[in-house]
Amino acid sequence: MPLVGDIENVTWIGYDKTSGLQGLVALYHRLNRSHFDVLLQMQTSLRSSIISLGIHAKRRIGYPLSASKDQHHRFVHEYIGSPTQAHVLDTLMGFADALDAPASPLRWDIPIPLDARARINRELRDDLPVMVISPCSSERLRNWRNWAPQHYARVAATAQHQWGMQIVLSGAGRKLEHEYGHAISAELSTPPINLIGRINLKELLALLSRASVVICPDSGPVHMATAAGTPVIGLYATSNPDRTGPYLDRRWSINRYPYNVEHHLGRTVHDVKWGQRIRHPLAMESISVEDVLDSLDRLMRQHNQAHET
Repeated sequence: MPLVGDIENVTWIGYDKTSGLQGLVALYHRLNRSHFDVLLQMQTSLRSSIISLGIHAKRRIGYPLSASKDQHHRFVHEYIGSPTQAHVLDTLMGFADALDAPASPLRWDIPIPLDARARINRELRDDLPVMVISPCSSERLRNWRNWAPQHYARVAATAQHQWGMQIVLSGAGRKLEHEYGHAISAELSTPPINLIGRINLKELLALLSRASVVICPDSGPVHMATAAGTPVIGLYATSNPDRTGPYLDRRWSINRYPYNVEHHLGRTVHDVKWGQRIRHPLAMESISVEDVLDSLDRLMRQHNQAHET
């Protein structure tokens, strides 16, 4: 909730999934005091389904059997449509369709506190465009989604010299992320602004809103940058950007997923299940520095032309 907990007209009830049975009972007691018109069960995990048993709602809407996991479909009474080969966000919009909510332009009104903006402004130079590099994805088993630090460094050096950009590194502060930050910084003659482990989510959103471009693998900052209206060069080699890429604009992202499906699985994108991951430690090496620099060049030329007209 640190990112969205201050959105107006929404009541947030937090739950610590590490709190065990005691935490679940406490949550049930709190939920027991409320009755709702609709439950939108947007997660399919068994834990989420068990929590939903404590929610009193006239309508319980979830995913159909074809998209159900851990018996999710047994905990709801109504089901959204089951679009095939859709972006995750398009699938979630099925819940809006189930409520007959009118379609409207997508807009994310996530508040950014003044102190968060001020914190970021103190770190940045006002006269230079900003490139944010968030080099690491989340830690998961056999989750090889991180590009090599030396590749990021080559892109950053070109951005500094060719486009006069200030480079900012961001991340949650895990050991691996700090190692990436040090490795990237060591290869740059002009040191980047290293904010890895030093800012919270609101400050990260403020940073992304200031950026001219964000470079990162398939990870949360892709979608935070999209919400902030900032172009993303997403690095996709192990997952399909048509499913999890920047929702509004994927022109700048690098898509080597089809190549890796064929190279490592011997199949085509149309032959594998939607959401199939490529779990190979060398998959991200199919993205070249030249791929990213070409995308950056096209993006910055368009950006500059737009500001000249």
